[in-house]
Amino acid sequence: MTITNIEFSVKELCDGFDAFATDEISGLGGKLHIASAYTCDAIMSGNRNERDDIVRAVMKGYPLPEMYCVEGENGTLELVTGQKVVMSICTYVDGEFSIDSKIFYNLRKDEQEKILNYKLRAYVCIGEAKEVLDWLSSSNISGIKHSAQEIRNRLYSGNWVTDAVRRFSMDRCMAWNDAREYLAGSPVNGDYLQTALTWIADREGCSVEDYMSAHRNDSNSAELWDYFMQVIGWVKKTFPVYRSLMKGIPWGILYNKYSGKEYDKDALESMIQCRLPNCPKRDMKGIYEKVLAAA
Repeated sequence: MTITNIEFSVKELCDGFDAFATDEISGLGGKLHIASAYTCDAIMSGNRNERDDIVRAVMKGYPLPEMYCVEGENGTLELVTGQKVVMSICTYVDGEFSIDSKIFYNLRKDEQEKILNYKLRAYVCIGEAKEVLDWLSSSNISGIKHSAQEIRNRLYSGNWVTDAVRRFSMDRCMAWNDAREYLAGSPVNGDYLQTALTWIADREGCSVEDYMSAHRNDSNSAELWDYFMQVIGWVKKTFPVYRSLMKGIPWGILYNKYSGKEYDKDALESMIQCRLPNCPKRDMKGIYEKVLAAA
């Protein structure tokens, strides 16, 4: 793996930027892949004060953290960290919002030039996806914590990831609507997608990275979604009495191990009721696997 450093102005960054693109949102004349259309809303739906502070820093000439990119095919750059910085700056220059009642086009000429000439820096990584992921995950780079799944989404970007993000990682996404009672974490942080990938990778006997790499060029994530819904359907059928402690149990792992057998749901429920009163709180989530193994 090799690492180089590049520098570019806001004017260069905004070349080719279109927040309303239907596919990949780009900059640097199309060379820099910033985000998919589905992840754009997730990136910009956070704290508006953070967005405004980023633009104010540019206005004042204050330094911003370096961004990290991975070089892809034909010299394209996949932006791994810094999407919020790029989106904030470019949408402001495009006139999408105002700062302190000032929109970009109403600034004085010298104020506009100061923003457009502001320099941003990025590290560019060239190497295998797994080693790049290991490096990026090893520390809280650029001062902004990104989850492992958010980094994977950039390393394996394409139609498959775009569709998977739509199903698992948007606010009130399909997975949230259908299974939030059983899933820990937050969809927008990539927790739901990572959970589903961990389950299906266990079924396939591979790592999450291997699964994403194998399906990177798929047109959609239907296989992952169908499997995920099979898991959730099995849980609801096998354990129809819902308890809050069922949230966050590795249901896909249990499905992979135990779904080949038919169970008497009433008998399972009776076993759970017998075990719960005497079970330490820290062990309660493990009751479900114990009753499956004992049935």
